[in-house]
Amino acid sequence: MERKYVLTKLREGDYLLPSNDAGTIWRLASHEEDGSGEYKDSRGRWHKITGTWWSAYYMAAGKFSSLVESDLTTDEDILDWDEWEIWAWGAYRTRAAAIADLPEAP
Repeated sequence: MERKYVLTKLREGDYLLPSNDAGTIWRLASHEEDGSGEYKDSRGRWHKITGTWWSAYYMAAGKFSSLVESDLTTDEDILDWDEWEIWAWGAYRTRAAAIADLPEAP
């Protein structure tokens, strides 16, 4: 699906993207895994988790607008992770893969 809106970079590895219907604000964020975590594959073998991983979070556009327009909230309040719902944590190897997997609405 082609996206109608462009990404807004908040900082390195942290982006906002409105859904095509502008009803949801998606937040894409990356984090680095250093090998301290592991997972077990279907054959029972353990593998270290390394590299950059991307996660997707969301917020209803109405809530986002209310936070932005309120005199009581700061930029830090709006970007506080407590305000965002998780869609997929650490599920993507690239930002492009995360974007391609986003639905119109959660």
